[in-house]
Amino acid sequence: MSRPYTPGIKAYTSQKSVHDMRPVHGLRSIQEGDEDPRPQKVNDAGLEPHQIQDLLSEILAVKDERYRREKMLPKPENRTRNKVVQHEPASDSSPAEMRDIVTAMELRVNQIFTMLQNLNRESGEVLERKLPDLPQGLFEVKKNLLAMETPPEIADQVIFDLKDYLPSSALRYPEEAIRATCSWFEKKLRFSPEIEFKRKSGPTIVVLIGPTGVGKTTTIAKLAASYGLSQTHQRSIALFTLDTFRIGAANQLQQFADIIGADMEILYKPEDIDSALPRHQDKDLIIVDTAGRCQKDTEELCELNCFIEKLPSALKYLVLSANTKYSDMIDTIRCFGRVGFEHLIFTKIDETNTFGPLLAVLFKTGKSLAYITNGQKVPEDFRKASFDFFNSRLFPDAEF
Repeated sequence: MSRPYTPGIKAYTSQKSVHDMRPVHGLRSIQEGDEDPRPQKVNDAGLEPHQIQDLLSEILAVKDERYRREKMLPKPENRTRNKVVQHEPASDSSPAEMRDIVTAMELRVNQIFTMLQNLNRESGEVLERKLPDLPQGLFEVKKNLLAMETPPEIADQVIFDLKDYLPSSALRYPEEAIRATCSWFEKKLRFSPEIEFKRKSGPTIVVLIGPTGVGKTTTIAKLAASYGLSQTHQRSIALFTLDTFRIGAANQLQQFADIIGADMEILYKPEDIDSALPRHQDKDLIIVDTAGRCQKDTEELCELNCFIEKLPSALKYLVLSANTKYSDMIDTIRCFGRVGFEHLIFTKIDETNTFGPLLAVLFKTGKSLAYITNGQKVPEDFRKASFDFFNSRLFPDAEF
């Protein structure tokens, strides 16, 4: 005859074998039967990497569509920026109301895009390309890329591509792997040629665009001096400035123009270009300085585009500061891509000790690099970009 059950923890411990009871388990379970409860897992890995990338692409497509619509709408005289419209547009909405609606939608899309970018960055472990154990050569390459502060996702992509490029011996030996990687980067990265001057069809026109504070005006002075004061290939130069917003910008450029003997024009509206160009058809080179624009401000980019459209044959250079975060440089390139540009210029090289982000920008975007600046001296701290600059800085911490 079985003993009666007595409640309580101590009683349970002494009586569980008699009453054939299951041991107490720390996890709650709805499992039936006599077997021990099993922990219940929730397998929710969230969005897959390709799903997040597809969502980002859809967001960008929506932003581009809003941008095209806004360009087609007339600009109102008094526009309240970033005004959030709470009602649905009526079929007979005025152009001003439509612009406000588009602006509100643009603001919301920007917020969503930023949120997804943060999600993408914070989920790096999920999105990072999974690689098997690396051979010693590739391991050394990746270690040095990360030491240069190359973004991890770019380092992973480089290693993935190198696996099919490097010979088997380079995969095993670090010194050979690093030499082969430098050779691979030399073929992969793009650098633009020198400015080509027209012979009989008028001056070559160069336009520098970019966000505020990256050093466009100083870079223009260096570029103008390198050609206007050249001992072997001196060129006649005119400087145009659209920067009537920043205090002292025009005066600063005028001083540079006086030093190198160049003419200068201040342009207040796009129509001023039509009258200024004929006055300088005898020049070899016209360099155009633009006001710094916030890459997130669609209206400012539209205003800049109105000027650029007046110079269809111009070579356009996007100026980026080397001490800018990698993610911000990528965002700037994407936004100014709406205006259009052919080449990049990196400024303030002397103000950073990490070159991995610059390498990553060229690798990620495929854009060509034209010039780099590394100081305030005019024109000494200005040079034509080439792979030699990166080759001397790749893998500085390599140990053999």
